[in-house]
Amino acid sequence: MAHFYSGPYTTERPILARPDFEPGHINPDGSSHIPGRSRPKRTRPEVEGILPRTLLQESARDQRSSPFCKADSSLDTGAIYQLLKAKGQPNDARATFIWQNSAPPRVQLFMWLLLRGRIQCRTILLKKNVVQDAVCEVCREAEETPEHIISGCTISKQFWEKLGFTVIIGMPVDSIHNLTPTSTIPTQEFSTFVAFACWQLRKARNAAVFRNELKTQAQVFAECRNTAMLWRARMPRRKKGVADQWCQLFEMARQP
Repeated sequence: MAHFYSGPYTTERPILARPDFEPGHINPDGSSHIPGRSRPKRTRPEVEGILPRTLLQESARDQRSSPFCKADSSLDTGAIYQLLKAKGQPNDARATFIWQNSAPPRVQLFMWLLLRGRIQCRTILLKKNVVQDAVCEVCREAEETPEHIISGCTISKQFWEKLGFTVIIGMPVDSIHNLTPTSTIPTQEFSTFVAFACWQLRKARNAAVFRNELKTQAQVFAECRNTAMLWRARMPRRKKGVADQWCQLFEMARQP
């Protein structure tokens, strides 16, 4: 809607203040017209008739009105994804691996960022001029990239080697969804297991970088076992035995 006033609730500059406005853009009936704009325009009398009936309350919370909103006015990304698929967009092979498992939402979001190479790391922070170099603060042997965090650093390599899942070492993060379970990893809830392991590695790394707590492999696997017991509650009853297998796997890896 073309408007003739400015304020905190307007998303555009007033028509009269636009640099591309000329007097000839106001039609005889009071409506506005700027070449190149095809949106329907409100006439001046219509705008002046709407304004007196508009009441803005500072105490009231803004609400989003959209077919892509949930009942609480939050954005429904699932509905948007379904719309994109309905419009013929290709399926994303990563979507099933990331979202259709028993991982908590914040871990799923972490995996989505990881597979897109968007997790915070020193190479990205260097581009933003936040840090002066991109060298890993834990091993000091290479630049801290998403791949280095998950499988290239000393902590990560030893972690995967202990689990007998060395196939992930050196793999580009945008290919993690192509992994398949080995003989040492349960097939059921495999994507949940990969998300769990990557999340625990991230937590162990954050402890080393931000709190100067460089944990031993035994401590890392002990935390994995304890956390896996908590994640067990998220799984369907028929799959809770999978979490028990994880606990056994982490307990075996904890042993020297």
